[in-house]
Amino acid sequence: MTSTVNSGSGSGKDSYFSEIKKSELGLIKNNLATAINERNADKIKEILQRIIYYMTIGMDVSVLFPDVIMVASSNDIIIKKLVYLYIVHYSKSNPDLLLLVVNTLRRDCIDRNPIIRGLALRSLCSLDSKNTLEYATIEINRSLTDFSGYVRKTALLGLAKLYHLSKEAFDLDIIIPKIFDMIMDQDPQVIVNAVSTLNEIRPGWSFTFDLVQHLMVKFKEFNEWSQCIILECLSRYTPSSEEESLDILNLLDDRLSHSNSALALSTIKIFLKYTDEFEEIQEQVYERIKEPLITLMENSESNETSFTILHHIHLLMSRSPKLFNRYYKHFYCKFDDPMYIKTLKVQVLKEIASNQTFIESIDEILQELSEYVYEGDHSLCRQSINAITVIAQKHKNTQEKYPIDDSVLEKIFLPYLSVASNLMGNESNNNNNNSINDPYQFSSSISINEGILSFILVSLKDFLRVFPKHLKTVLPYINENLIGFGNISNYTLPPSANESVLWMLGESPKSQPNSPYIIEEFFNEKFDQQPTFVKTQLLTTSLKVFFDRPGEMLPIIKKILIKCSDLSQDPGLHEISLFYSRTILLLDIDKAASIINSSKQNSSINTFLEDEINEYRDKIFDEFNTISVLFGKHSTKFIKNKQQIENEKQQFLENQKNYLLSITDGRQNNNQNNQNNQNNNNQNNNINNNNNNNNHGKQLLKEIESSPNNLIDTFILDQQPELSPELFQSLWLSLEDGHKIDIQLDSPIDNSEIESVMSKQGIMCLAFGSVDQQTKLYYYARQNLSFDTDFNSSEQQNEQPIFIIEILIDEKTLLMSILFKSPILKTLHNKFIPKFLSILSIPIPKIFNQ
Repeated sequence: MTSTVNSGSGSGKDSYFSEIKKSELGLIKNNLATAINERNADKIKEILQRIIYYMTIGMDVSVLFPDVIMVASSNDIIIKKLVYLYIVHYSKSNPDLLLLVVNTLRRDCIDRNPIIRGLALRSLCSLDSKNTLEYATIEINRSLTDFSGYVRKTALLGLAKLYHLSKEAFDLDIIIPKIFDMIMDQDPQVIVNAVSTLNEIRPGWSFTFDLVQHLMVKFKEFNEWSQCIILECLSRYTPSSEEESLDILNLLDDRLSHSNSALALSTIKIFLKYTDEFEEIQEQVYERIKEPLITLMENSESNETSFTILHHIHLLMSRSPKLFNRYYKHFYCKFDDPMYIKTLKVQVLKEIASNQTFIESIDEILQELSEYVYEGDHSLCRQSINAITVIAQKHKNTQEKYPIDDSVLEKIFLPYLSVASNLMGNESNNNNNNSINDPYQFSSSISINEGILSFILVSLKDFLRVFPKHLKTVLPYINENLIGFGNISNYTLPPSANESVLWMLGESPKSQPNSPYIIEEFFNEKFDQQPTFVKTQLLTTSLKVFFDRPGEMLPIIKKILIKCSDLSQDPGLHEISLFYSRTILLLDIDKAASIINSSKQNSSINTFLEDEINEYRDKIFDEFNTISVLFGKHSTKFIKNKQQIENEKQQFLENQKNYLLSITDGRQNNNQNNQNNQNNNNQNNNINNNNNNNNHGKQLLKEIESSPNNLIDTFILDQQPELSPELFQSLWLSLEDGHKIDIQLDSPIDNSEIESVMSKQGIMCLAFGSVDQQTKLYYYARQNLSFDTDFNSSEQQNEQPIFIIEILIDEKTLLMSILFKSPILKTLHNKFIPKFLSILSIPIPKIFNQ
């Protein structure tokens, strides 16, 4: 048989297959018939292998089905396997052939050869059709009592398959006792398959003492993976006494040193589970399992297996933090370790050093971690620097015994900060001018780049939060080497590093004489390019420096506050700047400083996020030796059954329904809420009146409020306005149209989304509905006069500061029409409409592009 292979394009492959169909299928059919007549087993195998090959690459060779089925009567095992593979594949897609297949397979299920019986039974159960379920069930029941262990173990697996296909076809009251009886079988493979089938049919089934005793007697006859299955089931068993627990553990002790990592971890899970209530014994268990785990981690042929073992070691450290303290050198990174293993080893070293009591060991770990900074990979560099910082923080309470913070600062942070000046071309200037401020002399051979320096600065901020006493030592390096005059524009630091530097300046304003001017230059040259969190830190730092040096900072902080309150800035930054200007700066300077600097007054840090993570890791301890350990999550966080998904859907729909009902029926607010709001407004007015003596604050507030870019935000709405439907209707009919806007929507918008953003700003929905394919929404708002200094004229005071809005949305054309009405048209046009559109741009982002 020869065929021309076209190795060209995809069309060439199609022609190749079509040529095979036309030229070879007929030839294969004739050759197969000839081989059957000649009873040539070797030739039949060769032809069947060719047919399976074509079937595997996607060709349709179903036309050969009648010819192949004739070969099923052969006694050759290999021919049987090939025929079963072929007929099972095509029977699933062609129900008409099922009857032929079923009769053939049922005939082989009573063959004298147990291997053929087992193969036929497995193929019969693999058809996955309810049409053959009745026949397969009959053969399963017969095979469960077969004298051959191979047939019995195959029947058990077939039973599990058929049960998932149709649970109603089986009477569990009859099937379950049969499976339990087969667990007491003498064939080890039958026992394991019976346990596996029972796990599928009845998950979480319970053990009896006799059953456990039987499994322990037969345990060493099982192969490695069968032992894993048995151990996983035994982890659900609770021994009745300490003596029983110890008897089981003694039988399993040699499995701890097994080379199969799955078996070793399964055994460790049993040891931890059975000794959970015996603290002294469990401590001995920890000592027993640590060396096998380290051996598995280091000698595993697969990096993935080492990674899995390392994760379990990391989990064990949440229960016994000092378990691997003496073995820390085994967790040093090797040059050929993949990055995911190096990262996890750094985490393990961090926890070991955090719980270490020997200063020599801590110094060695710190030195090892500092070497990883030069590895070249930024991820490992960041992890190492962070680990060094955490180790120092965790030893805060042991400074008298061994001052880790001094060592970390002098050997890790300061060398990098010192050498950083070489990158800026200022080495000679620093050597001449900073000799007084530089008490340490470091080797210039240290290599550093901007990425490493940025990680150093970010971690240094966390370090100084716990050890603020070192600020005066660090700030000379930070300011003179990184953001001194003329250098800020020549060196590019990432935003996170800029934020860290600004934070340090704010924590100790008096340590740097040029702090106000450094802040001013940063503002002038870098402000517009920075993300919001850096701008926010600049604003906070400016205030902190202002409280210490108000005369120098007043003109600078004016510019910063006015810039931050510009409407073009991020809304969060915008609101913070307004809060500072309207509230903080109207207070006495000392009171304002006590508020802004409250973090310094309560700077003691006693808890760490890592401690909470350890508690969370402890919760997944019950799922030891599962994928939950690798994910770091309990299985309920990433595995959901169909019922849970349906319940969540129903709950979501119910919540949506309740929300819609609440915003439709709950429009009217009670008088008590309105009275509380009025009292709060009066209280705010009293506070403002009592703080008029702060000349700097008043002057600054006046300048900010008079900024043209801040027009909208001097206009405040009541957060809980009241307006009855009758008054709304009366105003709507009596007022003239104030302004109308048309907006073309790209897609339909959810009314509840508009309602949500509007209500947060004090614009309430009175009613909404849909009539004649047109959605109508009616909103109202009331101005809070407590903050408006322009509402003074008698003409304005005679009018109610109320705004009413009608929104019409054509459901066909998606055209949104907004009509505004108000007794005070000037305020409506100048203040309310811009604010309304600004809020509406949240659910409709393209509103200002039209």
